Amino acid sequence: MKIATKAHSRHIASSSVSSLICLRWRPNHVQNRVQETPALGGFLPPLDFAKINVDAATSKNSASGSIAAVARDSSGVFLGASSVTVSGLSDPETLEVLACREGLALASDLLLQKVRLASDCANAVRSIKGEAFGPYGHIVREITTTVVNFHKVEFVHERREANREAHMLARSALFDSCGRRVWLLSPPVGVCTQPLFIS
Repeated sequence: MKIATKAHSRHIASSSVSSLICLRWRPNHVQNRVQETPALGGFLPPLDFAKINVDAATSKNSASGSIAAVARDSSGVFLGASSVTVSGLSDPETLEVLACREGLALASDLLLQKVRLASDCANAVRSIKGEAFGPYGHIVREITTTVVNFHKVEFVHERREANREAHMLARSALFDSCGRRVWLLSPPVGVCTQPLFIS
């Protein structure tokens, strides 16, 4: 099921996402594990956490950008996804911080309480952790205020290879009209619905 909502007065059109690369996770039954998976360069969340990968994209031909989030449980099962397309904003780092905010919005939509949120933008993660604020300090403050609504939220930096689904979804959203799209039951076309594990 695809749920579309209006952002202010902007019209939201249906989106189609293609050519996404499936993220593969290997489960590990050790509590609170944080080892790195060599094939992806990413961290598995603890067993009782969900993992939300976020990313942003910008258009080379217009002052527009997009952000995306993809949520899975600790076994790699798809939980939900979202994307937002905006106009008049094309600063990559600001969009990356907005993507982290969108990851929390998706977590709220899914009623998640323990979340590991992964971004491939190190500056965004450092800012949210309080090491810097940059020109998007107001967004960071909104994120830190929102975090208190959850039982536990971890922000981590991961390499691009571990973030392919969110990256491709964000790139695809550049072609959508402005607004937010959420997938709760059926994922965007191309996002794996079943976990594929690394041997």
